[in-house]
Amino acid sequence: MKRILSVLLLTVGISLAMAVNAAAYLDPSAMTFIIQIIAGIAITCGATFAVFRRRIVLFFRKRFGNKKPNQSFLDDFEDDDDNI
Repeated sequence: MKRILSVLLLTVGISLAMAVNAAAYLDPSAMTFIIQIIAGIAITCGATFAVFRRRIVLFFRKRFGNKKPNQSFLDDFEDDDDNI
């Protein structure tokens, strides 16, 4: 842990010491591109959560909740298994 922290601090220190001011121009369309990247990441995370929702909920229920899964909860997902 100490080694990782020292390497990280060394890397940050070298990066700050070698920083050079850049005269750069950001095109207005660059911000639109950044917003599209953020939206794509958010949509991907949401879709991944929707696909693995049952596994995620059951994992947390086993770990932190009831030792017996609620049968009515599992009945909601019976139709999902038929479509796979």
